[in-house]
Amino acid sequence: MTDPRPLSERRQEAHRNLLQGNTEVGKAQLRHLWREEPGPSRAEDAVLLMAALAREGALEEGLALLAEGQQAALGTASMADLAAALAANLPQPGLAVIQIQGKVTATRSAAHAALLARLHERARDVRQAIPLWELAARMAPRESTYQRELMRLHAVTANGRGLETALRNLVELEPRDLSARVNLVRTLARNGRREEALRKARLPEEFLSGTEAEISAGEVLVRAGLGPEARAVFEAVLEEDPDHCEARYGRARALLVADQAEAGEKALLALVKEKVGGQPCRVVEAVRDLAIRESWRGHYPRLKRLAKQGKGADPEALRGVMQSLGPEPLPGRSARHPAAHRRVGPSHYAIDGPALPHRPPGPDE
Repeated sequence: MTDPRPLSERRQEAHRNLLQGNTEVGKAQLRHLWREEPGPSRAEDAVLLMAALAREGALEEGLALLAEGQQAALGTASMADLAAALAANLPQPGLAVIQIQGKVTATRSAAHAALLARLHERARDVRQAIPLWELAARMAPRESTYQRELMRLHAVTANGRGLETALRNLVELEPRDLSARVNLVRTLARNGRREEALRKARLPEEFLSGTEAEISAGEVLVRAGLGPEARAVFEAVLEEDPDHCEARYGRARALLVADQAEAGEKALLALVKEKVGGQPCRVVEAVRDLAIRESWRGHYPRLKRLAKQGKGADPEALRGVMQSLGPEPLPGRSARHPAAHRRVGPSHYAIDGPALPHRPPGPDE
């Protein structure tokens, strides 16, 4: 008998059953939705079902579901998610690697290569994982997931050439990914290719042009740690429009990155106290950036007054910034907040945080 309820309601019930521990019922419902009710959320149903199977150690059923997904012609992104759900949730990845030998070949599909790569990685065998990720990337050259994994592992293993290649591929696939562009620009600059780094900081003209493109390039350069170059970009914008809010805020941050602390803090303070073009400009962000400076240690009362005096800014937002920074530090303790501008340490292969894909630990980690 056909269930007359809307598809969305039945899907919510299946998800609820899984969350509440009614695993068998939830899995049965998801199987039906996946096999009998194709729709826009079909891939999501398969991923949830895969995760439930993997948590129970049902490797054979998981491999069968992966094969079903391939036969159903799920997209490469959905297949990558399906493989990740299986690999990330199996309770014993090392044992799984042994069990699937002879049953799964990496050349069968990009998803199968990715499955083996994740399992080897969870089993602490990175040397085996990297060539498998490279194989997955070759088999699905338009899927950015695999380039992100290569970027992460090449950074961890200090493989500069591999990191640069993965970043170039990722920026080509995802031109609007600001974090990937930041990482590429930083890597090129640290390898002595600053001119190319400056070119790569700019998005292609089909995505952004004019002032917006300049502001975006300046932001990339600031985050990549190229303060003088970023300052030049923002000052060129200010020559045309002295009251451009984003350019003024960007210039202040560029000065800080370029080790011109006094000038940068003065520029931030001006944003808090003044209006730019008759409007408040980045007051909340300026207060936050000042509060995490070492030179402002012990000046929390003043910062709080500035937060309250922010002309035209949302008082609730300002209070939220101050609260997020925590109480005034005790004497002798650093006031630096974890959100402070992060200078690249000894590692030549530092990666901009937001670009790293988050992989939740498996049950054994």
